[in-house]
Amino acid sequence: MAALEILDDSKLELLLQDISHDERATMVAGEVRSKLKRIMTDFDFVVDTWPEYKALVIRRPSHIQESLPSGAMVYAKDPDALRELLLRDGVTDWLSEVKFRGCDSRVMPVFSALSEHHNRKLTRTINGVLLKVTEDSLTLRPIPDGFTTTSLKPDQSDMVNSNWKFSNEYSTGYIRDMIEKTPSCCLYDNAGHVVGYALTYHYGFLGLLHVKDDYRGKGYAKVIVSHLAHKCLQERKYVSVVVESNNHLSLKLHTDVGFVEVPDFRLCWVDLTPASSISTEMEQLNN
Repeated sequence: MAALEILDDSKLELLLQDISHDERATMVAGEVRSKLKRIMTDFDFVVDTWPEYKALVIRRPSHIQESLPSGAMVYAKDPDALRELLLRDGVTDWLSEVKFRGCDSRVMPVFSALSEHHNRKLTRTINGVLLKVTEDSLTLRPIPDGFTTTSLKPDQSDMVNSNWKFSNEYSTGYIRDMIEKTPSCCLYDNAGHVVGYALTYHYGFLGLLHVKDDYRGKGYAKVIVSHLAHKCLQERKYVSVVVESNNHLSLKLHTDVGFVEVPDFRLCWVDLTPASSISTEMEQLNN
């Protein structure tokens, strides 16, 4: 079998041109830009063939153990080609738990087939709605009198990490890296206390929004999100965010400041757990 085709920068530029018209590839395109801009370079971009590719896998090389976020991403012009690519030796490690993040829900049948082929438990951990905002649709909320906004500072990474639902032993480093390399917004009250903040993931989506308990219900989250979106829009045509489909408060927050849902589209996060792990978990529960 031919060696895996891992795209270099010149091929990534061509890939970006090809997928930039496809709204469903927004997150994948963000990963490509991140690599080209040297924001995060830890991922390999593997295609089935080149230049006439039909499937793409964005993976973390096995020798990198502490890179965030964990999990592979995929893009498919042909689901069958994606399934064949994921079955090729060296593309992913089927001996351990396999995670996929930010994937077009239309490729779920591929994951289902792979779970049966490898005797894995398939768990869809997140079902996300993709929203985007433009300069024309954004409603910039005014900063309250006496309040101020600045970018987050690297020494605030521990604070951000402590409030992130996906934090782990490595995530503070990731957050610090993103604070240093991507836009963020932190809102302070008239006494200089942190009200809340949000930042930008390496692939360009807004996230990690947090407002401290004492300040909730007063519209400050909309101030933060709208000002961060405005900052990001200085560099690109539109800005995106993924909101879990059952998080109705967050969906309303973002639509209230001008984000619009991309119709008929869902992004999913998927875990494929080895059968041995499932058996071990059941044994522990029964003991």
